[in-house]
Amino acid sequence: MLEALSQRTHLRRLVCVLATLSLLLCMAPRFAFAEERTSGYAIEASAQDGSAALSGVDISLYRVGELSPSGSWKLTGSFADYPVDLNGLDASGWGAAAQTLAAYVSADAVPALAAGATDARGLLRFEDLEHGLYLVCAGELDYHDARYRFSPILTALPSVDDSGTELSEMRCDLKFERVELTNLTVVKRWDDGGAANRPRQISVQLLCDGEVADTIQLDAAAGWQHTWTGLSLGHSWQVVEANVPDGYTVTIERSGGTVAIINTGDITPPEKRLPQTGTLWHLVPPLAFAGMALLIVSAYRRRRVR
Repeated sequence: MLEALSQRTHLRRLVCVLATLSLLLCMAPRFAFAEERTSGYAIEASAQDGSAALSGVDISLYRVGELSPSGSWKLTGSFADYPVDLNGLDASGWGAAAQTLAAYVSADAVPALAAGATDARGLLRFEDLEHGLYLVCAGELDYHDARYRFSPILTALPSVDDSGTELSEMRCDLKFERVELTNLTVVKRWDDGGAANRPRQISVQLLCDGEVADTIQLDAAAGWQHTWTGLSLGHSWQVVEANVPDGYTVTIERSGGTVAIINTGDITPPEKRLPQTGTLWHLVPPLAFAGMALLIVSAYRRRRVR
């Protein structure tokens, strides 16, 4: 009897152990899901030119993709319908994909997930991000005598290092093209003797490689001059007068960063009159007529006397 009781006791213990194991096995996926990290990631963007930190760079962040159940990238959210393939890309392909998505952002005014500007250290940090694929876009920056044009970047969260360790934070070093800048001043000059019919304003066009880049109005209030700043040295810049006023010719002279547009008026000298030298010529005709009349009257009287 004791043996039977012992067997029943062991059986009950075995049932309890199996029930506990079954419960743990059922709960295991829940624990794994609860422990799987889906947020709390960060991206730090850095804008540096050698030892110089580029502060004030406007940066926008977009969540453009996520992993599908098959493990491939797919576009999501506002980017879901764009015809861009994110799979099987090499470094060059990722760069082209970033440029393409950035072009869609600009064309369609896609709202950013987050935005800001780099600080005095040239850094901007985005925190509490979900896992996914992110597009980092930076605006142009004029700094000293150069313009910085930054390339967009695609980066994934989380990522892994060379040892396979998961990284919850990514640092994006912004790559850029540095373009030297110059200024160009246009000055209007008149060579018309102060003509009263001089136009009150004129139109001047700035040409970049032969194409109209800007049109401005010059007038006396502005001192008949204007300066364009931040022009790229990699282009040919010229200035022309849009419509030369009637009765004027135009000459353009350039010296360094100053262009002079000179309008010369058709100045006709006034008609010259002979100066008077004491003789009152305007009295000659009536006096001559009066003299002739007196002669005729005198001759008539002499004939009557005879």
